[in-house]
Amino acid sequence: MVLEQEQQEKAQTQPLERSARSAPGADDGRDAAARFTGRLVQKRDGRLAPFDRSRIAHAVEMAVRAELGVPFPDPIATVTATQVDAVVSSVLAALPAVAEGEVISTVEAIQDDVERALMAAGAFAVARRYIVYREARARRREEQTLRLLDADGQEVQLNLALLRSWIAEACAGYEDRVSAKAIAEDVLAGLPAGAPLLDLERSIVLAARTRIEIDPAYSFVAARALLRGLYAEALGRRVGIDEARLAYPLAFADYVRRGVELELLAPEMLDFDLARLGAALAPERDLAFQYLGLQTLYDRYLIHDSGRRLELPQMLWMRVAMGLALGENEREERAIAFYNLISSFRFCPSTPTLFNAGTRYPQLSSCYLSTVSDDLGEIFKTMRDNALLSKWSGGIGNDWTPVRALGSHIKGTNGASQGVVPFLKVANDTAIAVNQGGKRKGAVCAYLEAWHLDVEEFLDLRKNTGDDRRRTHDMHTALWVPDLLMQRVESDGEWTLFSPSDVPDLHDLYGSAFARRYEEYETAVDRGELKNTKRLRAVELWRAMLTALFETGHPWITFKDAANVRSPQDHAGVVHNSNLCTEILLNTSQDEVAVCNLGSVNLAAHVSPAGIDHDRLRETVSIAMRMLDNVIDLNHYPIPEARASNLRHRPVGLGVMGFQDALWEIGVGYASDEAVAFA
Repeated sequence: MVLEQEQQEKAQTQPLERSARSAPGADDGRDAAARFTGRLVQKRDGRLAPFDRSRIAHAVEMAVRAELGVPFPDPIATVTATQVDAVVSSVLAALPAVAEGEVISTVEAIQDDVERALMAAGAFAVARRYIVYREARARRREEQTLRLLDADGQEVQLNLALLRSWIAEACAGYEDRVSAKAIAEDVLAGLPAGAPLLDLERSIVLAARTRIEIDPAYSFVAARALLRGLYAEALGRRVGIDEARLAYPLAFADYVRRGVELELLAPEMLDFDLARLGAALAPERDLAFQYLGLQTLYDRYLIHDSGRRLELPQMLWMRVAMGLALGENEREERAIAFYNLISSFRFCPSTPTLFNAGTRYPQLSSCYLSTVSDDLGEIFKTMRDNALLSKWSGGIGNDWTPVRALGSHIKGTNGASQGVVPFLKVANDTAIAVNQGGKRKGAVCAYLEAWHLDVEEFLDLRKNTGDDRRRTHDMHTALWVPDLLMQRVESDGEWTLFSPSDVPDLHDLYGSAFARRYEEYETAVDRGELKNTKRLRAVELWRAMLTALFETGHPWITFKDAANVRSPQDHAGVVHNSNLCTEILLNTSQDEVAVCNLGSVNLAAHVSPAGIDHDRLRETVSIAMRMLDNVIDLNHYPIPEARASNLRHRPVGLGVMGFQDALWEIGVGYASDEAVAFA
């Protein structure tokens, strides 16, 4: 039909200007095109692209030109061009009406519709030409494809040009520092035919990761390659970085609803204006991640259902922000402010906050400090407390000094104590048995004062030799050292070890009061009033402490008097130990388990070559402190002693990271006077 009419009207040709033409069905075609604005089409590789009517028209026109032998851009007859419009309108009419942002059809299905429309119009020669063209293109694609297996074990063919485009997208902005060609060659060399499609994505990440030592820019390339796989996992379809930006807002609302449905998120999260929060997301901040940071998020922090990640990085930050804004009057405003702070890497909350904010059990605090009483029931209550705290991602520091030493008399049973070491073994195994929400190993540190009669066995806990029943290979250990011991080391004096059951008040004394009372007990030993003791040269004990530290990295050496003299809580009690990381000093007692509520300011995000941006830093600290204060009120407390302590004292720890990065940014060497002044 088209061919015959074209032959009849060769003299009536003019340039193709469809917008100025009208023909039966053409107006309907334009209406259909408008109706499909903002809709999507699925490509052969699963990617989504905006629906474009002109691509259908172009394909039909090129088939007509091929049949008539009219090269592009030479004009074709008006009647022929009108019939092209009619075919396009017919194809559009066959497509379903869908909402904006949804998928109309696939590329292959649309091309099938074009074939049917050509044949319905009687243009059999053009249809034949179009079919032959499609087959030729398919053969070329097959010759340039990689045969892989999808998640269902079905064979799929990946165009090598598409693979190279994925890698080029990951390398965008770093072309002068990285080689997309080298990454592609590494991937193809190491990926056999028939490998799972997931292995392809991993291979791209691995190929970029192995080149990080060549140039740090490869870390960003590896992160972007990892992002592509994460987008596919969380969104349920393979999208590029630019497409993910469009998908984020709607996907965020779906994620929150799905998280609540699966009982992974708190029902209160649905009370937020999810559309407003979704619009506030900044997907481009995903590109700020380097490989190790994003891989850590993937492995430990992103919420998942049966191993499938439901969250994307910006969703994680917004979940945390929402979780910390639940108690605010202006929830959305505060959540957006919190989100902007943490997603721009100006401030980072603690790991438990990132794990649990916005969930049904928001245990947001980092570390817990407790004192173990010399009572069997209290000892095993501590084990239970440790298990509950570890379950909800808390790190633990236990003060074991009050527990009586080996050989001490037990009045109730008229027996002798086995000392503190067997209980430490149980605490060690409890930490292994109850990990931190399945996301990382349980972490416990045992503290013991240096005058405890079991201190020498305590030094051996981390050794790989000896009786394994008296070893704690997975638990950290730390000594709580009074100044008096160091004075005895300096003077080459003697040091006396006691069982705390014989000297119960030493535990709550420090400074000069401790020294006086300790010397009184030494006098009692000299008079024969205390039997279960040991005396040795102070320097011998000190040497044994340093030897153990050198050989095993434990026990850490911490100083009791320095901690208490500088404690801002001296009015509330005595500091008996620190936490797992030895940076928090809070008082503990039988009715109080101290709690650390932590976050860290990224100093590198507040400097430029001109120096510190004090206004920006001031804003960060102000918002960060509000977030930490909210942690105290919103926290899920596994044990009542922790709740009592946290609400009574409201301690927060605002730390700093990125110091060296900040020095680099302002051009100052780390080992310089300028660095000291900057600090």
